[in-house]
Amino acid sequence: MPAFRERAYKALRALIRETTDIEPTNIYIEKVVIVTNFTNLGQIANLNSQGYQVAETINANVGQLQQNSGTKEIAEAIRNFTEAIGAETTLSDLKRKYLLDQISLLGAQAAAPAAEREPSLIKPIIDTMSGVCAGIGGLAAAWATWGIVISKFFGF
Repeated sequence: MPAFRERAYKALRALIRETTDIEPTNIYIEKVVIVTNFTNLGQIANLNSQGYQVAETINANVGQLQQNSGTKEIAEAIRNFTEAIGAETTLSDLKRKYLLDQISLLGAQAAAPAAEREPSLIKPIIDTMSGVCAGIGGLAAAWATWGIVISKFFGF
Protein backbone atom coordinates (compact mmCIF):
# COMPACT_ATOMS: atom_id res chain seq x y z
CA MET A 1 0.00 0.00 0.00
CA PRO A 2 2.76 2.54 0.71
CA ALA A 3 4.05 2.23 -2.89
CA PHE A 4 0.56 2.95 -4.25
CA ARG A 5 0.19 5.93 -1.93
CA GLU A 6 3.57 7.29 -3.00
CA ARG A 7 2.57 6.89 -6.66
CA ALA A 8 -0.60 8.82 -5.93
CA TYR A 9 1.33 11.65 -4.28
CA LYS A 10 3.85 11.81 -7.13
CA ALA A 11 1.17 11.75 -9.83
CA LEU A 12 -0.90 14.45 -8.16
CA ARG A 13 2.13 16.67 -7.51
CA ALA A 14 3.36 16.28 -11.09
CA LEU A 15 -0.05 16.99 -12.57
CA ILE A 16 -0.43 20.12 -10.43
CA ARG A 17 3.08 21.32 -11.37
CA GLU A 18 2.51 20.65 -15.06
CA THR A 19 -0.82 22.46 -15.23
CA THR A 20 -0.39 25.36 -12.79
CA ASP A 21 2.23 27.66 -11.33
CA ILE A 22 1.60 26.19 -7.89
CA GLU A 23 4.24 24.14 -6.10
CA PRO A 24 2.26 21.56 -4.10
CA THR A 25 3.69 21.12 -0.63
CA ASN A 26 0.92 19.64 1.50
CA ILE A 27 -1.01 16.82 -0.13
CA TYR A 28 -2.69 14.35 2.15
CA ILE A 29 -3.98 10.95 1.15
CA GLU A 30 -5.25 8.95 4.06
CA LYS A 31 -6.73 5.78 2.59
CA VAL A 32 -6.92 4.15 -0.83
CA VAL A 33 -8.86 0.97 -1.57
CA ILE A 34 -7.45 -1.44 -4.16
CA VAL A 35 -9.76 -4.03 -5.71
CA THR A 36 -8.30 -7.20 -7.18
CA ASN A 37 -11.16 -8.88 -9.09
CA PHE A 38 -10.06 -8.11 -12.64
CA THR A 39 -12.52 -7.82 -15.50
CA ASN A 40 -11.41 -7.28 -19.09
CA LEU A 41 -13.28 -4.20 -20.26
CA GLY A 42 -12.63 -3.04 -23.81
CA GLN A 43 -9.86 -0.58 -24.53
CA ILE A 44 -8.68 -0.35 -20.93
CA ALA A 45 -6.91 -3.70 -21.35
CA ASN A 46 -5.04 -2.25 -24.35
CA LEU A 47 -3.61 0.48 -22.13
CA ASN A 48 -2.17 -2.18 -19.86
CA SER A 49 -0.49 -3.87 -22.82
CA GLN A 50 1.04 -0.49 -23.73
CA GLY A 51 2.82 -0.37 -20.38
CA TYR A 52 0.27 1.52 -18.27
CA GLN A 53 0.04 -0.98 -15.39
CA VAL A 54 -2.53 1.14 -13.57
CA ALA A 55 -5.05 -0.02 -16.19
CA GLU A 56 -5.45 -3.28 -14.26
CA THR A 57 -6.60 -1.38 -11.19
CA ILE A 58 -8.97 0.76 -13.27
CA ASN A 59 -10.37 -2.40 -14.86
CA ALA A 60 -10.90 -3.98 -11.45
CA ASN A 61 -12.64 -0.91 -10.07
CA VAL A 62 -14.91 -0.60 -13.10
CA GLY A 63 -15.72 -4.31 -12.84
CA GLN A 64 -16.67 -3.96 -9.20
CA LEU A 65 -18.75 -0.84 -9.86
CA GLN A 66 -20.65 -2.54 -12.70
CA GLN A 67 -21.87 -5.22 -10.30
CA ASN A 68 -24.03 -2.74 -8.38
CA SER A 69 -26.98 -1.03 -10.05
CA GLY A 70 -26.30 2.14 -8.04
CA THR A 71 -22.77 2.51 -9.41
CA LYS A 72 -23.17 1.44 -13.04
CA GLU A 73 -23.25 5.04 -14.29
CA ILE A 74 -19.97 5.95 -12.57
CA ALA A 75 -18.45 2.70 -13.90
CA GLU A 76 -19.44 3.71 -17.44
CA ALA A 77 -18.05 7.22 -16.91
CA ILE A 78 -14.71 5.95 -15.61
CA ARG A 79 -14.46 3.36 -18.40
CA ASN A 80 -15.30 5.84 -21.16
CA PHE A 81 -13.05 8.56 -19.80
CA THR A 82 -10.19 6.08 -19.41
CA GLU A 83 -10.67 5.02 -23.02
CA ALA A 84 -10.63 8.69 -24.06
CA ILE A 85 -7.30 9.13 -22.27
CA GLY A 86 -5.95 6.11 -24.12
CA ALA A 87 -7.22 7.37 -27.48
CA GLU A 88 -5.96 10.97 -27.17
CA THR A 89 -3.02 11.25 -29.56
CA THR A 90 -1.79 14.65 -28.37
CA LEU A 91 -0.95 13.48 -24.83
CA SER A 92 2.64 12.83 -23.87
CA ASP A 93 3.26 9.46 -22.25
CA LEU A 94 3.97 11.21 -18.96
CA LYS A 95 0.74 13.22 -18.98
CA ARG A 96 -1.23 10.09 -20.02
CA LYS A 97 0.27 8.21 -17.07
CA TYR A 98 -0.63 11.03 -14.66
CA LEU A 99 -4.22 11.15 -15.90
CA LEU A 100 -4.54 7.36 -15.69
CA ASP A 101 -3.15 7.43 -12.14
CA GLN A 102 -5.74 10.04 -11.19
CA ILE A 103 -8.70 8.23 -12.79
CA SER A 104 -7.48 5.09 -11.02
CA LEU A 105 -7.64 6.89 -7.68
CA LEU A 106 -11.16 8.16 -8.48
CA GLY A 107 -12.19 4.62 -9.40
CA ALA A 108 -10.85 3.31 -6.11
CA GLN A 109 -12.76 6.00 -4.22
CA ALA A 110 -15.95 5.22 -6.16
CA ALA A 111 -15.58 1.51 -5.36
CA ALA A 112 -15.11 2.23 -1.65
CA PRO A 113 -18.15 2.35 0.62
CA ALA A 114 -19.62 5.87 0.73
CA ALA A 115 -18.64 6.33 4.38
CA GLU A 116 -15.00 5.59 3.55
CA ARG A 117 -14.67 7.97 0.60
CA GLU A 118 -12.36 10.92 1.08
CA PRO A 119 -13.71 14.19 -0.36
CA SER A 120 -10.42 15.93 0.49
CA LEU A 121 -8.69 13.52 -1.91
CA ILE A 122 -11.42 13.39 -4.55
CA LYS A 123 -12.15 17.11 -5.05
CA PRO A 124 -8.57 18.19 -5.91
CA ILE A 125 -8.25 15.33 -8.39
CA ILE A 126 -11.52 16.27 -10.11
CA ASP A 127 -10.54 19.95 -10.22
CA THR A 128 -7.09 19.20 -11.61
CA MET A 129 -8.40 16.80 -14.23
CA SER A 130 -10.99 19.33 -15.31
CA GLY A 131 -8.30 21.97 -15.81
CA VAL A 132 -5.95 19.63 -17.64
CA CYS A 133 -8.61 18.28 -19.97
CA ALA A 134 -9.98 21.71 -20.88
CA GLY A 135 -7.11 22.38 -23.25
CA ILE A 136 -6.77 18.96 -24.86
CA GLY A 137 -9.05 18.34 -27.88
CA GLY A 138 -10.79 15.01 -27.44
CA LEU A 139 -10.32 14.98 -23.69
CA ALA A 140 -12.17 18.27 -23.34
CA ALA A 141 -15.21 16.69 -24.99
CA ALA A 142 -14.86 13.48 -22.98
CA TRP A 143 -14.57 15.42 -19.71
CA ALA A 144 -17.58 17.57 -20.66
CA THR A 145 -19.60 14.34 -20.91
CA TRP A 146 -18.10 12.04 -18.30
CA GLY A 147 -16.58 14.53 -15.87
CA ILE A 148 -20.08 15.72 -15.02
CA VAL A 149 -21.11 12.16 -14.15
CA ILE A 150 -17.97 11.63 -12.07
CA SER A 151 -18.34 14.95 -10.23
CA LYS A 152 -22.05 14.36 -9.56
CA PHE A 153 -21.40 10.86 -8.22
CA PHE A 154 -19.04 12.28 -5.60
CA GLY A 155 -21.36 15.21 -4.81
CA PHE A 156 -19.34 17.99 -6.46
